Amino acid sequence: MRIVGGVRPVVLATGAGGEYEPFFGDAPLWRGGERLEVSAAGDAVPAFDATVRVPATAEVVAPRLPASGATLAIARAAPLTVRWVGGAGGAIVVELRARTAPGSAVADNVAVRCVAAADGGELVLPPWVVGALPAGRGQLVVWSQMETEVAAGAGAAAIVARARSLATQDGGLINVGVSLE
Repeated sequence: MRIVGGVRPVVLATGAGGEYEPFFGDAPLWRGGERLEVSAAGDAVPAFDATVRVPATAEVVAPRLPASGATLAIARAAPLTVRWVGGAGGAIVVELRARTAPGSAVADNVAVRCVAAADGGELVLPPWVVGALPAGRGQLVVWSQMETEVAAGAGAAAIVARARSLATQDGGLINVGVSLE
């Protein structure tokens, strides 16, 4: 698979099972707002060409995030309100993760993922959703994304472009340790 239109072109190799291997880098591949052209020659998913616009970066303004390395206390009996500015035209994804047991492996974790239109500026996870997660340590992860579905042979494929969501304190990617109480 080839992706062009960002800071630099990206080529994803096909894995042993026919799926595309993830690409990891130490620098952002886009800044937000770019139009990406995605093409694949075909394998497990038939050949396709698609276009997806990268969402603008969103700045999370609530909840107030802790200093780097500190945890955010979240009351399981109360709603969790996430507010942001930016991310226009895309969606904001809020994921609240919890460990099912102290020291458990990632596979033993549970998560709630909610998606809202970025233009709305706010997403509220009600107490019954937050309270469904077990008490203890976890993570709050927020990002903006745009998704395009394309026809690929007899099926379809989803092309998802994600952008960083920034905190007001340090401008870093939001992936905050939490204490679910």
